[in-house]
Amino acid sequence: MMTVPIVPIGNSRGIRIPKKMLDALGSPESVNLELREGVLVVRPIANPRAAWDDEALWRNAKLTREDREWLDSELTNEDNVE
Repeated sequence: MMTVPIVPIGNSRGIRIPKKMLDALGSPESVNLELREGVLVVRPIANPRAAWDDEALWRNAKLTREDREWLDSELTNEDNVE
């Protein structure tokens, strides 16, 4: 357990979360706050796009034939006309 002061932030009040704790949570950019039976619960918000570059995820995705053709196509720069 760690004790931290409640500090003024504009018209609000806040707490500073120590870096070690943030690192242990995966350094989230946002958190969810919940008041449960008089206890403030702070939960990190998982990055919903964190696994977008995971090939296994895409390999098992339910994609249409058109989706797969588009994903497998070569990128061209058709708009760059000289």
